[in-house]
Amino acid sequence: MPGWVIGVVIAFVYQYILRSYLEWNPWDWLTNGWFSKIALTYFPALLCGLVAGMFGIFVTSKILRRANYEIVAYAASGIIIAVTILGMLADLTRYGINLETLWMVAGTLGIIIGLFSGYAGIKEEHAGRA
Repeated sequence: MPGWVIGVVIAFVYQYILRSYLEWNPWDWLTNGWFSKIALTYFPALLCGLVAGMFGIFVTSKILRRANYEIVAYAASGIIIAVTILGMLADLTRYGINLETLWMVAGTLGIIIGLFSGYAGIKEEHAGRA
């Protein structure tokens, strides 16, 4: 949960900075506004999930020093994917495909990338100690 809060703050700052750059840009004109919708929906969710996943695996590595972090990353990813699939099914049956569905997928993808990136960093850190 703390990783998610940190990720939300970082995603908010990203959106705040990027929103001013996306006003009246040629990509928005060419894509009929979809470029800014995706840039302000997909990437902040991906960034938020990335920070949350990396923070989660980092905290786990500090609490459990001798854990198998590969299993932690796979187990957490499996649980998150299952919850996302259930959420997507509920969202799709109720509203159809929309930006919220894209937001869920981006957040899940970010968490998984963050978990495995954090695992790779921990693996290198432990290899350097040995």
